[in-house]
Amino acid sequence: MSRNARMIWTVAGLILILVGIGLYLGIPGARGWAFAAGIPGVLAAAVGVLKGRDWSRIKSSRSLYYGTSSTILTLAVVAIVVLINVIAESDFHVRWDLTADKLYSLSEQTLSLLREIEDDVTVYAFVRDGDPNGRQIVDLVQEYVYRSDRIRLRKIDPNNEPGLARAYEVTQYNTIVVESGDRRRTVQPFDIFGFDPFGRGLEFRGEQALTRALLGVVRGSQGKVYFTTGHGERAIDADLSLLRTYLTGEGYEVESLNLAQTGAVPENAVVLVIAGPARDFDPPELEAVRTYIDGGGRLFFMLDPAPPSVPLSGVAGLLESWGITFRTDVVIDPERHYFIDVLSPIPTYERHAVTEDLIEGNLGMVLPRTRSLVVGEPERGLARAQAIFRTSASSWGETRLQGSQVSKDEEDAAGPLVVGAVVEDNRTRVIAVGTSAFAANDAVAFQGNVDFFVNGVNWLAGHEETLTIRPKMQQLRLVTLTGAQANVIFYSTVVFVPLVFLVVAGAVAWRRRHL
Repeated sequence: MSRNARMIWTVAGLILILVGIGLYLGIPGARGWAFAAGIPGVLAAAVGVLKGRDWSRIKSSRSLYYGTSSTILTLAVVAIVVLINVIAESDFHVRWDLTADKLYSLSEQTLSLLREIEDDVTVYAFVRDGDPNGRQIVDLVQEYVYRSDRIRLRKIDPNNEPGLARAYEVTQYNTIVVESGDRRRTVQPFDIFGFDPFGRGLEFRGEQALTRALLGVVRGSQGKVYFTTGHGERAIDADLSLLRTYLTGEGYEVESLNLAQTGAVPENAVVLVIAGPARDFDPPELEAVRTYIDGGGRLFFMLDPAPPSVPLSGVAGLLESWGITFRTDVVIDPERHYFIDVLSPIPTYERHAVTEDLIEGNLGMVLPRTRSLVVGEPERGLARAQAIFRTSASSWGETRLQGSQVSKDEEDAAGPLVVGAVVEDNRTRVIAVGTSAFAANDAVAFQGNVDFFVNGVNWLAGHEETLTIRPKMQQLRLVTLTGAQANVIFYSTVVFVPLVFLVVAGAVAWRRRHL
């Protein structure tokens, strides 16, 4: 065979080998075609290289040694690449999150929920191609897919499939729809992205929102949470709208309740919420709430401070037989407060199931315009009352808020003051807080405020395992070096390491010249 013919055979063989490798690595469904191209390519290259050779000269030549070594090395590299590709396409996944804040790791609450999924769940991510926020959402959903074989991801660009977006009532980019059977939950963009209250950047709340949606389609309704109305309470469709979104995401059905119309708390209520009434309850309404509590009900009671001219003695006395009394004052804390607002104390915590996550996560709470509470012995034998929030020793309960100057008087209660408490017996559970302002839209996003409320509702409803997941945020971490440390880094990396390579290279060159 002529030299030109051998060259043609060799080049053709190499081309077929490259085509086979490309098909194998790039198109998983074309592996048969990959072998169909690769095997003839190997044979053609072998014919081109070996045909017409003088084997008696080749066997004793150094070219055989080096050629064989190169061939073996090439085959080894190809085998390693193929092996890595096979592992990557299998169900074997090894993933390490090396970020300090575990930005790409799912929480234990999410992993526990994924383990109990039995039905197939489809997650639709309505994102635009090339959008970094959309990419972050898709990456998050893929973490769920890796962890559970019951979850499927479908990425949809609303610009390319507007009909599907309309069918799922999607009106914004970066919306997630979770569907399982006839159950569906929609996660809006404002549930996924939000600004940190301290202005440190954009928070990513994707796991929190997506896990809540999964919880809704996997477990169904967690029950109904009723918010009383008719007395100037905060409304779930106004200043408590964000809180309603969180509760709905947890799987609860949230409704308003006018006791003057119903005459009683509905039997399907898992939690009753009284959020800052500005007027007192009528006697029949008070009796309806007492009947509900005495019968094993679950109450979240938030009573804002009120001037002496606004009588709230009836509703304020609802929990006296349970060992909790609301004082008629406003707490002022000059030691632990939010920025320069002494009327917004940041309390310390007592350990309880509701505050456990706040303590472990080192999350602060702000209780704007709160009154203080007195925790005593319940009149009921099995009931246990416990303080969960306290102000500092420098605080006091101001009873006369007049003018711009306030000072502690003899009639003012001295700190530390109780501003939050719980009471429970074998059936009844109650949470009492001296303000509802912490749950309003303008304050609920502060650190642990939403965690406390949602975890409190879960505890009241008996769903202690359903806890809030904290949002994640990339922290800007700065390294401050002294002059000596900067010199060490400069000389070790810029001078020493290149010098070592130069010395080694010179030694190798000198040795080869003297062989």
